Amino acid sequence: AASNSRGGAAALPSSPVRPAPAARRYRGQRQTKFVIRSAFGGANEAFVVSGSEDSQVYVWHRHNARLLEVLPGHSGTVNAVAWNDDASLLLSGSDDLCVCVWGTGAGFPLRGSAFTGHRHNIFSAEFVPGEPNGARCVG
Repeated sequence: AASNSRGGAAALPSSPVRPAPAARRYRGQRQTKFVIRSAFGGANEAFVVSGSEDSQVYVWHRHNARLLEVLPGHSGTVNAVAWNDDASLLLSGSDDLCVCVWGTGAGFPLRGSAFTGHRHNIFSAEFVPGEPNGARCVG
């Protein structure tokens, strides 16, 4: 039995809890041994983006799960992806200790990349709200 915040006991189900079936599967990226972050975003949150162990960023259409783009630009596992406030830019962070900024126009063009100076892998990357093109990453 488990206890709740008031000190009482809570009964756990006797049979295992089964997860709901996946609503949609997005195929293509590789994730076998690391935690890889994904995110909804873009205009009307129409895209799903994910990093991958093959050093690329994958972009799918959210509603039909069609793979739209595979974005090369890193040389290590891409662990983190994030959208800016107005969903006009995408940020990716990688084990190569770099972040890449991608536009959301045709082909998701690479707008720039930067070595972060981190000594360890980048596991989180995000735009700073309210800062034009401001971004930060955490290793």
